Amino acid sequence: MITKAVQNLFDFIDYLYSQTDYFLSQQHLIDEVNEIRAEQNKLRPTKHFKDKAKFDSLHKDFLEKLPVVEASIIVPIREKIEFYDIADISTPIVNLNALGDLLELQRNFDEQDLLKIKKAKNQYIIYRIKTRWQGYFSFGLFFSDLDRELYEYFKFFEEDDEVDYISNKPVKVESFEEAVQLLTGKAVYQNINFSSFTNFLEHYKKEVEDFEFDNRHSEVKRIIEQQKMKLEAATFQSEIEEVLQFAEKSVKELKNNLLNVFNNENYKTKVIDSAPTFYNRVKALLEYEKLYKSALPVQQDKTEAMSESLAEPQLKDTKAKKLNSSLVEYGFNNLEKVEKLSDKSKGRIIEEISEKGLPYAVAMLDYLGFFNHLLLKYCHTKESMYKLVSGIICDKDSSRAIKGNLNTLNINSKESRERYTAHQFTETVENYYQQLE
Repeated sequence: MITKAVQNLFDFIDYLYSQTDYFLSQQHLIDEVNEIRAEQNKLRPTKHFKDKAKFDSLHKDFLEKLPVVEASIIVPIREKIEFYDIADISTPIVNLNALGDLLELQRNFDEQDLLKIKKAKNQYIIYRIKTRWQGYFSFGLFFSDLDRELYEYFKFFEEDDEVDYISNKPVKVESFEEAVQLLTGKAVYQNINFSSFTNFLEHYKKEVEDFEFDNRHSEVKRIIEQQKMKLEAATFQSEIEEVLQFAEKSVKELKNNLLNVFNNENYKTKVIDSAPTFYNRVKALLEYEKLYKSALPVQQDKTEAMSESLAEPQLKDTKAKKLNSSLVEYGFNNLEKVEKLSDKSKGRIIEEISEKGLPYAVAMLDYLGFFNHLLLKYCHTKESMYKLVSGIICDKDSSRAIKGNLNTLNINSKESRERYTAHQFTETVENYYQQLE
């Protein structure tokens, strides 16, 4: 049975679908704003007065254009979200109000329900395909969550005649993914899936070993070569340290950038007869990692300090050791509550996280402040954080489960507390931590 919440969601999809051409006609406004932001990102306003002046000038242009974008695109969508009570978009974590009813509808539906579900599915696919990368910088998290939930939901209702064009001409495809490819008409879909961000990086590092930077990224190549020469000619420790720090910073920035590619699944679409643009970033990451590794043996003091900071406590099994290594890479040992512990206690916490299951792990990591730390240092969005943590603590993509369990730690969340149970361990993890030395 289709409840009011589900019908509201379907009506919202119908609204988006009906406005597709209008939103596309406003794309030039989005392009102008995004171009300003792209130019701003190239500048270093805190480093040089010319960059600061240029940045301020661009920001003035941005503030002039933003109200037009707000009035033309953002406000209409926001009003419909509120009118249909789709979700509370004022909070960092977006919870769809119809989620529970959708799951119940999946278990209990009739023929009339199927017709409405299929209509909503086709409308949403067409709408998002046409506008997927256009005009949503203010709704990035909302549409990311909506895409994720509806993708999983509509996949349950796959049919041979998966998608109808706007003309309602039936088109037979093999899968939901092929429907996406068919509607775009511009890309070859690569059915590649990775269980974690680490596997994603390993795969593409091998692919780009013989890849050459294209002309647009010749400056990156020049900088890398310049740093290599600087390291070879270094006579002072400070010069070596500069190269080391530069390489380390570049590796972190590139990993964050590629994490967004992984989360947005941009890697699954490859334009015919050309390499994906992110190949240049993977190649740069590979080169900076090599530079960093080559500088380490030269900088003995840095090597010893790093060796000490990465020293593993005595751990029982390979799983715990692997988990420890991944957590340390993302600053786990620098957390205030972790720093206070002895190596033995750190090892005990790692073993607890690796052995007690996902809900317990989420509760413990949240108590230690790891999620907030990731958002401050490594992840630009909560979606990228869920994906990152999934790669650290799970053997398969469990980002939705991590999100659900983390949501239940918020007493005001509407997340299913029967399905996600991290909230049951809040006192347990706190009591366990208080007993550690």
